[in-house]
Amino acid sequence: MRKPEGAQEVKRPAVVSPRRTRYRRASVNVIVNDEPRTLAAETTVAELVAALGLGPRRIAVELNRAVVPRADYAATRINEGDQIEIIHFVGGG
Repeated sequence: MRKPEGAQEVKRPAVVSPRRTRYRRASVNVIVNDEPRTLAAETTVAELVAALGLGPRRIAVELNRAVVPRADYAATRINEGDQIEIIHFVGGG
């Protein structure tokens, strides 16, 4: 096919890649102590503990069968489908 005189050539990419977008969930569904819960996306263990009104000193948190060290609560994000067990320690004699 011939181009008319004076026509400018339009450069087009050989391959057009699809535009990638990041889909972020507004919430995640998890299991906390065998009960289904919906949490805000990107909730941390520390935020969950605070939302439940628990102090971090007398509890242990297990995330997907692995104990989360207390120092890591703020850095540990809860994801879709995670299973969380929170164990309360009770003193007594």
